[in-house]
Amino acid sequence: MREEKLSRSNQLLLGELKLKLDVVKDKNKPIVFDFGMRPSGASSYRGYYCELGLEYSETGGGSAFYNGDVVHDGDYGRSYKEVEYKLPELPSAYDFIDMLNEIAGKDMVGYKGGDYTMHKNVAVYVANYGSTSIENYKGKEHPLNVIVVDVIESDNNVTIITEEDSE
Repeated sequence: MREEKLSRSNQLLLGELKLKLDVVKDKNKPIVFDFGMRPSGASSYRGYYCELGLEYSETGGGSAFYNGDVVHDGDYGRSYKEVEYKLPELPSAYDFIDMLNEIAGKDMVGYKGGDYTMHKNVAVYVANYGSTSIENYKGKEHPLNVIVVDVIESDNNVTIITEEDSE
């Protein structure tokens, strides 16, 4: 079902987002979302735990957490050391790319548990940790899932283009 849905959508996967960011000419430009916020981290998406959720705030700056080394391997499973990647306030495209490169291929803990690898074929959504939508997204109070569809470089910044998921 997931593959069928993605085949009908213009939603970017993590690998596609990274490729679009790789061609940005001036990676020192600020990076922003098209709805007026800045990237502030990343997590397993609340709507579909196996997918990536990009977090946002007015100034950006925040964290992305992923599993590091195994600290306990017992009868009830493994425990991992949590690793934090800190995204600075007012992040540049370079900072954002660095965060994506850091979490790519790593396991993140899902909202209600479980470990999910953030590989190049995970779909990219936008929502803060524990949420599935953006409050007052482009004037809409409670949108459906918000997806990443493109990246555009302008004279002043790099903009992550989003839209409401149609399904």
